[in-house]
Amino acid sequence: MNLKISQAIADAEINNYANNNIMIDCSDGINPFGCSKKALKNLVEITEKDISTYFHANDLLEKLKSYWGVPKENIVLCNGSIYGLQLINILFQRENAKLLSFIPHFPDFSNYSKMLGYRHKKVIMSIKNNFKCSIDELIENIDDEVNLIYIDNPNNPTGQVIEKDDLIKLLDYTSPLGIGVVIDEAFGDFLPKEQSCIDLIENYNNLLIVKTFSKGFGLTGIRAGYIISNKEICNLLNKISNPYSISPIAQKLACDALNDINFLNRSRLKIKRNKEKLIGALPHDIKITNTDNNIPISLLYTEKNVDLSKIFIARGVKVYSGISFEGIDKRFVRLNIPTEEKMDDLIDIIKTLNLD
Repeated sequence: MNLKISQAIADAEINNYANNNIMIDCSDGINPFGCSKKALKNLVEITEKDISTYFHANDLLEKLKSYWGVPKENIVLCNGSIYGLQLINILFQRENAKLLSFIPHFPDFSNYSKMLGYRHKKVIMSIKNNFKCSIDELIENIDDEVNLIYIDNPNNPTGQVIEKDDLIKLLDYTSPLGIGVVIDEAFGDFLPKEQSCIDLIENYNNLLIVKTFSKGFGLTGIRAGYIISNKEICNLLNKISNPYSISPIAQKLACDALNDINFLNRSRLKIKRNKEKLIGALPHDIKITNTDNNIPISLLYTEKNVDLSKIFIARGVKVYSGISFEGIDKRFVRLNIPTEEKMDDLIDIIKTLNLD
C-alpha cells in the first residue's frame, strides 16, 4: 500500500538508547537519588479539579520567574524538554535548513531535525583531544547555509561542561548572522545557577535555553520542561505550542521542587563524591573522556576492539552502549552514577572487569 507519508521520516536512521534489564542501573541520565520528598508529600493535595478541568500555568511561571529572575514572557512551558526541542526544530525549519552540532550529543534533537528535512553538519569530538568540545572548531564550520546550532551543555554523553566565555564567543559570532543557538541545559541543574546562560538571553536575540525538571530535580515521570529565550522567540514558539502542555499535577510538583533547593544541593555533593570515586577506580584499559565531576553521566571507553556494554552487562551493570550515539561505537559506554548503596558494588565490578 502506497501511503503519501513523509519520505524523510521513512528514510531516517534513528539513534536510540538501548534497553537492558540489569541489577545495577547506570543507564538512564537521571538524578540517582530520586526527587524531593517534600514535593512527593504534597501529592495528597491533588484535587478532583486538578484532574477534571483545564489548568493554566501561572503558578509555575511565577515560580520560574522568581527562580531565574526573568519575565514570564521569556518562558515557554513544555511537556518535557524533548517537546521543547521539537518546537525549536519546527520554528527554524525552512528550505535547505542546516543544523550544526558537536557529535556525540543527545541524539533526539538531530533525530527529529532529520525527519523535518534538515541537513546535519557535524563537528566530531575525537579521542585525540579526549572528546573536548572546541567552540573555535565549531565556529570554523559555520557556513552561509547553517541556520541552527545545537549544543547540549553539559554534554550528553560525556558530561563535560563548556565554559560560559566560550559560549559567549559563539553567540557574539552568530547573533549578527541570524543563526539560532540552542543550549540544552538538561543536566545544567547539577551545576551552580550562575553557570547557566539564562542571564544572556536579553543580550543575544538568537539564544534559546532548554531546561527540564527530569534531571537535577528528579521529576522524570511528570514530563515538565521549559524554554527560556527573548520575548520575540517565545511568542513564536507559543504559536506552535499549546497552553496546556504541562499537566496541573506536574506543575504543582515542579513548583514544590523549586521550593526544596536543599535536595538539589545534597544531590550535587553526593554525585561529585561518587564520580570522583568512579574516576579513581578505573583500570588502565578503561578510560574516561573529558567530563565534569558535578555531572552524573560519564563516557567510558577502551582502545581494545570489544563491545564494552556487553562486558558491563555480563557483570550485572546496565549502561548505554556507544552505538546509541553518533560518532562513537561499541567500545564506548555512557555510565550514570548510581545510588550510594550501589556505588561500592559498581567500583568492585569495574576494578575486576576483564576486557580480554
